Amino acid sequence: MLKHHKLFESATDLAGPAPDSAVNPDTLSPETGKPFSKLTVFRFLAAFVVFAVLNSAAFTINGGNLLPQHLKDVGMGNPTAAYGVITSATSLVSLFAGYIWGTMSDKTRSRFGKRTPWIFWGSLVAGVGLYLLGSFQTTLNLTLAYCFNTLGRMPFKRQCMPF
Repeated sequence: MLKHHKLFESATDLAGPAPDSAVNPDTLSPETGKPFSKLTVFRFLAAFVVFAVLNSAAFTINGGNLLPQHLKDVGMGNPTAAYGVITSATSLVSLFAGYIWGTMSDKTRSRFGKRTPWIFWGSLVAGVGLYLLGSFQTTLNLTLAYCFNTLGRMPFKRQCMPF
């Protein structure tokens, strides 16, 4: 976005409009080499917004509301401390897993693309982690299940990153 700002224009840009043969590569589809239509841009924008809202809502509700209530329901003596342990361990797992999964998915080459296999298997792992969160009743088991869930969510987070 900044390169389209007038402060970032070069001297050749100020000389006048570019000839029709020079096309901005940012507006071309990497698959077809043709310019994106406005409908395609709108579809991608709508899909990314819907995905981001639903993905964030699902995991925010899980970690912010359902997990603390589950800790109270199983009768833990100090659910606040257990929640702190679980979220701290999950944060550490998330810190390292994001870089590891990101590097591995960048190096993946398949007929489905770079990230698609990671997103598919990650969704299955995250689903198993969510199921296990509802099944376990001890702090250790819940911590492991929540970390497992976080490992499955990492490909989704990587997909939404713009870089």
